[in-house]
Amino acid sequence: MPVANDERVAEGFLHVNGLCKEYGDVRAVSDVSFALEPGTFFALLGPSGCGKTTLLKLLAGFETPSAGEIHLGGDVITHVPAFRRPLNTVFQHYALFPHMDVTKNVGYALRQQRPRIAKSEIQSRVDEALLMVRLDHLGRRRPWELSGGQQQRVALARALVAQPSVLLLDEPLSALDAKLRVDMQTELKSLQTRLGISFVFVTHDQGEALSMADRIAVMRAGEIVQDSTPQELYDLPVDSWVAGFIGTMNFVPGTVTGASGGLTQITTDAGRFSGIPTTSDLTPGRSAQLALRPERLCLSTPGSGDTATAECTASGVIESFSFHGDQVDCTVRTRTLGAVRVRIPLAGAAHEINLQPGTAVDVGWHPKDARIVPTWNSASRP
Repeated sequence: MPVANDERVAEGFLHVNGLCKEYGDVRAVSDVSFALEPGTFFALLGPSGCGKTTLLKLLAGFETPSAGEIHLGGDVITHVPAFRRPLNTVFQHYALFPHMDVTKNVGYALRQQRPRIAKSEIQSRVDEALLMVRLDHLGRRRPWELSGGQQQRVALARALVAQPSVLLLDEPLSALDAKLRVDMQTELKSLQTRLGISFVFVTHDQGEALSMADRIAVMRAGEIVQDSTPQELYDLPVDSWVAGFIGTMNFVPGTVTGASGGLTQITTDAGRFSGIPTTSDLTPGRSAQLALRPERLCLSTPGSGDTATAECTASGVIESFSFHGDQVDCTVRTRTLGAVRVRIPLAGAAHEINLQPGTAVDVGWHPKDARIVPTWNSASRP
């Protein structure tokens, strides 16, 4: 199957404007808008119940929106039936036909098309699709004779054989074991790059989205609260909820007491901290959080001088630690910041510090490595 040609690339432009979906008094999707260029790996990320799967169903045509429009390649497809849309979906549980072998599963949709497609063309397209997902040697097997990763690739081939403009994926890796899931992340991203078509990928796994997507839309309560590149999302979250949802973050509550040139001053119970980048415009007097990523903190033994270059320090004792192969995560109870999590590479200071609970340590960081984010609470909208 060739990489998308210019005509198909032109068809792949997806534009969603003010999309809403209501179920009685419940608004599952609320005023969602985004524009997706061809060839983009776009992840919809959020916790269970945030509306990401409902949004995917609206794109696929399995649900009818209460308001808003969906445009694809210049055409309005808001009310076009699912089987007429140039999009295909890979479902969470694959939905393979157990009584059909791999070849027949992949070619099923082509056999249903009208006017009919010649058998020779169907076979050629199925062979190309199976070769693309590296299953050309397993065409005669039944789904129950395949591993989880192989079944996932059959579902991908079945969706891609119709040459869709956009491929929709609803948590397709969630049923796989941890190592296979990582392997399939690499394969999926490589496949999307080769094909040159857009993927809309639903997941609740932050690491999965960060490692695969070109853009990530974080959803909360039916709305997209941040649509950014993975790097921007991780480094510049729009509020404390997004900061805590993406990766691990330490928070120290406080109040903004000054801002100038993109740098902010915050006053907390632990003291006043200046020269810290902020993720949004914050005026003095506003509630905010000093946010510190665990990997941007350093750990040392008191008196060793290892944190001498850090502009901010806090003393404490190790409460607990966990080993992760290439790194160690420590929870340190400090006198000023409370409990903070510190992540250190195993090849670094971890070899030189007694990580047992009760060990006295110093935690250090630089203001440029911290962030100040607006405080979000459940009463806020969204």
